[in-house]
Amino acid sequence: MWKAELDVWVEIPAHIHVHETSDGRVQARYREPSETPAPYENDALSEIVAELDPVFAGILEGRR
Repeated sequence: MWKAELDVWVEIPAHIHVHETSDGRVQARYREPSETPAPYENDALSEIVAELDPVFAGILEGRR
């Protein structure tokens, strides 16, 4: 990512926010990595972070 767009450092690390609702349910929210490079208009960076979307989805689904 650094080679594709040096300024992306402000977006890293990505965050997954986990919280418990008032009724005891646990929810997780995150911005998909593929949304991160939008302001940079950099195709190489977009391709790299698009590979991370299924990784994040897998983490939340309990896969590695």
